[in-house]
Amino acid sequence: MMNENAGVHADIFISFKNLDEHGMPTRDSALAREVYEYLTDRGLNVFLSNVSLERLGVAGYTRAIDNALDAACVLIAVGTSKQHLDSQWVRYEWNSFFNDTLSGIKPDGRLFSYIEGLEIRDLPRALRQVEVFIHGSASLERLANYICNALGKAPDKTVPSKPSSVERKVDVAYACFASSDRFKVLENLKALQAAGVRVLTELDLPAGEAWDKKIQRWIKEADFLLLFWSEAASQSKFVESEWRFALKTRGISFIRPVYIGEPGRMPQPPVELANLHFTQY
Repeated sequence: MMNENAGVHADIFISFKNLDEHGMPTRDSALAREVYEYLTDRGLNVFLSNVSLERLGVAGYTRAIDNALDAACVLIAVGTSKQHLDSQWVRYEWNSFFNDTLSGIKPDGRLFSYIEGLEIRDLPRALRQVEVFIHGSASLERLANYICNALGKAPDKTVPSKPSSVERKVDVAYACFASSDRFKVLENLKALQAAGVRVLTELDLPAGEAWDKKIQRWIKEADFLLLFWSEAASQSKFVESEWRFALKTRGISFIRPVYIGEPGRMPQPPVELANLHFTQY
């Protein structure tokens, strides 16, 4: 007789709603399979119920799921709607894992959200508090990097991987700042540029182009947003529109805030950014 525990001990557990109310595969299941294939191509050990349980022929589904949840160090909640993420089995999986991290059963456990077609503010509360990745051209690469950091390992570069639709040789950042802070910001960017990071700013905008659409495209394609915070930035409507767009489309983990004012006099950040760590230059 096959051991029901065999083969379900993976580092990464993917939680998703498999079938809709008509018994048809959901978009969530396609996204979950894409995440699974991307991570396994990089040599990571991943549990996806559709693949893992079918391959093993496990009959005790509930027990197998619980065993996989107990073994996992990372859980990825994949969803295209709040209803799917709140459905009975999906919520049981990510909520059980989240409670284990809070209670100390999994002190090093990491929970991530991978979403498409919904805003971060619409996620269940617990999933709004973790790193959120919005499906896009470079999102799987960023997710893999976060997971590898959490597991303390590097992706297996010897395993062939599917090419990303956006290939980059360097990290790309978009710098968000108040115009009056320009010279101070440019001075601070020298170290990043010397390290090989390509930094885009409003100063790079081509003449005659619609600046708002161009900036939004840069934010969508960048690896992270550098938010240079100051008294002027806290009062700038342009700065606010940029970080709010980044928060809405890329998530809280995408924003790297830097305070460039006098020590001890940082203006209060808005509530949406209050839990971020502000680096001081």
